[in-house]
Amino acid sequence: MKNLVSVALSSLSLVGAWEYVNELRLAGELRVVNEGLAHDDAHWIISNQHFLYSTLVQPLRIETVNHHAIPDDLTSRGYNHIGDIDCFEDIIYGGIEGGDSTGYLAKWNATDLTFMSATSTELRGVPWVAVDYDQREIYAANWNECCEFSIYSIDDFSFLRTLAVSDMPAEIQGSAFYKGDLYVSSNINVSVYKIDVSTGETSFVLSDDYIEKHLYEMEGLTFWDLEEQGGGGEGLGTMHLFGNFMEVKEKAIRNFKV
Repeated sequence: MKNLVSVALSSLSLVGAWEYVNELRLAGELRVVNEGLAHDDAHWIISNQHFLYSTLVQPLRIETVNHHAIPDDLTSRGYNHIGDIDCFEDIIYGGIEGGDSTGYLAKWNATDLTFMSATSTELRGVPWVAVDYDQREIYAANWNECCEFSIYSIDDFSFLRTLAVSDMPAEIQGSAFYKGDLYVSSNINVSVYKIDVSTGETSFVLSDDYIEKHLYEMEGLTFWDLEEQGGGGEGLGTMHLFGNFMEVKEKAIRNFKV
């Protein structure tokens, strides 16, 4: 985990239309999760540094698990960290970092979570990835990168170009595309920002300070329209953030709606 942020405010600070709905607490083995959040058509896909899980939407029950998601040839060289992930056309995309050289882009089968392949990048690490589904491109950046994103082909992981970003948030932990814009979750004040990938302009979306006086690290981010799914009559929203709380019993997917 990166540095934890102490959250001591009592309301949810929002800009625009997003508002907090509810949360799905992680229980049992799922409490080891502390990194990425994505989904396929029917399951959450979540990760810690080494593992991948596929779960039901609600309740959060494990359907499939891969306890060795990083291949041996990379772990033998010190690679030990899968960051935030994304899923597209039944393939999970993510970064593998922490080794003796540059970070890797990797992919896994979303059905059985088996490792498929990995390609070295020029990045020092790959703490998160986001798939632009329309353009078939993958966005990534170095940890705490100040100025630009690196963009790769989804088909062969070849480097395409960089995108200069103004006012890039520090400590980005997760990212995902929504309606053509790239949203990123920052561990600074557990906040979300929106980036216009046509201009590189950044705008503030929200700070999730709903939980009082708790150590809370914002991690993965994904978008999935679950407005009609939920317990007690309420839906589960559309934007979903993984909250990696110091108290493991509080680890949760936090849901927001427009």
